[in-house]
Amino acid sequence: GMGNVYLASQMSMQRLVALKLLSSGLVDDPNILSQFKSEVQLSGKLQHPNIITAIDAGEENNTLFLAVNYIDGEDYEKRMNRDFAIPEKEALELALKISDALKYAWEKHGLLHKDIKPGNIIRDRRGEVFLMDLGIAQKITSKTENDEFVLGSPFYMSPEQAKGEALDWRSDQYSLGATLFHMIVGVPPFDAGSPNEIILKQITEPFPDPKKCNPNA
Repeated sequence: GMGNVYLASQMSMQRLVALKLLSSGLVDDPNILSQFKSEVQLSGKLQHPNIITAIDAGEENNTLFLAVNYIDGEDYEKRMNRDFAIPEKEALELALKISDALKYAWEKHGLLHKDIKPGNIIRDRRGEVFLMDLGIAQKITSKTENDEFVLGSPFYMSPEQAKGEALDWRSDQYSLGATLFHMIVGVPPFDAGSPNEIILKQITEPFPDPKKCNPNA
């Protein structure tokens, strides 16, 4: 939401990269600029086999950029749009790897992703999976730290994140669970006519029985 991502060639290394450019109209917004710089800094610290790796970042001609390794594959949102659901074994194997990546981010860097969803998990042509997009990730510096505003994806957002409360690793765990539910059952755990209605369900309703959401799952 902050810019465009291009497939580019890093000429010095003769390799393809994903190049994220911050929209020129947003450079003067201090909040957006701070968020983008935070993403750059966080990406550079993470070294895990299932997390997209940052390669370079900087500013050129008043344009901020972040280059990350290019994954030749398909994210799971596109996959589910085509196949509806994911085989249970594949989904569970994926969840284990993403769980390990989140464990690393939390224990080594005190970092929450805050936007776990099928569209932020990609599978390459060899079958390996990667966690993408640290655009709204947050480094937790205090147990009492709250969000000034709520960001995330309503279908997978934890109740405490939806309420803007203090978060820890359990929030990402919930989002991964909601993602796993959607992958296997074929529909998200909560759905409604608007994002606000979905968020309200996340906060107020018990987690649903998969068979009631999709009897054929």
